[in-house]
Amino acid sequence: MEYIKGFTFGWGAKRGDFNKEEARQSLKLMKERTASNYVIFALAATQETAFSTKVIYRGQHMVTDQELEEMIDYARTLDLKVMLKPTVNPADGIWRAHINFFDIDVPCERNGVNGLEVIQTINYIMLGLPKGKKQKC
Repeated sequence: MEYIKGFTFGWGAKRGDFNKEEARQSLKLMKERTASNYVIFALAATQETAFSTKVIYRGQHMVTDQELEEMIDYARTLDLKVMLKPTVNPADGIWRAHINFFDIDVPCERNGVNGLEVIQTINYIMLGLPKGKKQKC
């Protein structure tokens, strides 16, 4: 198994942040100073509450798809392999660990089916790399 030494990068990045030269310089310094061979881009979508099923993955709170794609391309020029770590934060300030789903159907409550839809949405958006990109690290 390949040895993985990676660091999280981009946590809290908002629209436009990955377009800044400082972001590229920061990624380059991360690689140089840590001898990392992986970078983990951790980006946080939002949902209204811990019980909401609609995930808001576009807006000022996240970098754009184009920014992410360009930063992934740049990371690869540095010989970094890329992992994406999608997260969802409730907008009401509740810790995301409280996002949960029922295992059985409970009237008027979201269940595993709705929860699965949320997870599929996140996976599709965050893990499905743009056309022509390799999906493996």
